[in-house]
Amino acid sequence: MKKKNPILRFIILECTFPVLVLLCFFAGLRFCGNIPEQNAVSVVLSDDLPEKNRIQKILETEEENEQGGNACFFHNLGLITAKDPVGGRTMKVFLGSVLGNASLLDPRIRGFSEEDRDGCIIDRKSALALYGSTDVMGREVEILGRCFFVRGVVNWMQRVVLIRSDDRQTKYSRLFVDCGRDKQEETAENFLLRYGLGGRISDGQALKTLAETAVFLIPVMFWSDLLILTKRQKKLAAGKRKELWKVCGAVFFLTAGYWIARSFRIPAAWIPGKWSDFSFWSKRIGEETEKLLVFFSVSWTGLETETAVCSGTAFFCAALAGMFYAMWVNVRKMNFSIG
Repeated sequence: MKKKNPILRFIILECTFPVLVLLCFFAGLRFCGNIPEQNAVSVVLSDDLPEKNRIQKILETEEENEQGGNACFFHNLGLITAKDPVGGRTMKVFLGSVLGNASLLDPRIRGFSEEDRDGCIIDRKSALALYGSTDVMGREVEILGRCFFVRGVVNWMQRVVLIRSDDRQTKYSRLFVDCGRDKQEETAENFLLRYGLGGRISDGQALKTLAETAVFLIPVMFWSDLLILTKRQKKLAAGKRKELWKVCGAVFFLTAGYWIARSFRIPAAWIPGKWSDFSFWSKRIGEETEKLLVFFSVSWTGLETETAVCSGTAFFCAALAGMFYAMWVNVRKMNFSIG
């Protein structure tokens, strides 16, 4: 009978699977870190969509109430041709129009004032395709027969150009409201009621929460198995070794507890007012599910596309890490041998 190869067995059991787990885990962490932050509540407007004149009155009223800069209206004008009037290069991009504080649409938008009617924001890929460089501040881009000056370049995954349209007939289908950190949904609903607008909240940040939770579970699985191993060894050991395993178990438990307390935070919206209110969770899950359905039913902005892609990739990496970890544990339990 052929002898077992201990080196090959060690490589498969102790190296291959753990390396795969670590690679997938750190890839998931990287994509979680790339998920952009959304500073505003996104609302998909419905019923009587507001046009430019009505929106300007809303923004002026907000200014009078000393709440200026807390709203942004957006509409996707569709696929158009953008042209470099100097070099002559052209390409297809999605054109979006914004009114109000554009940084609520994406916090990376800077230097695009609410009064700027000649400027535009362009994505990085489009800048490279049109000009061969991302250093294009002040360059001209021709859109729908009119020239705009580039005010900024944002690294979106979509090919997008943002302008402030002069067309007073354009109806805006999205609203982004700066509601601070507390009671975001309530503040957004009050904004809609105050100006007679109708709409539903669209929240892609729930994808970020799901992705981060999935990645977070990988080290939790590791710590759990480590505690189980410590407990098993403590039962088998005797004398001083038993006491040593007790100390190891306590250290592992305290370290895991500290890491979880530092790394994981429950959002305030998920904490019930009364812990005896058992209907809170089902209601909350229903609300978040509805927001996600609304999110997936509309065309995404550049930031929302990044949120969806990065969150989905992070979740996939976490699922792969969990699969490889489960395979590693099962193989070890079966005392896998290579003949």
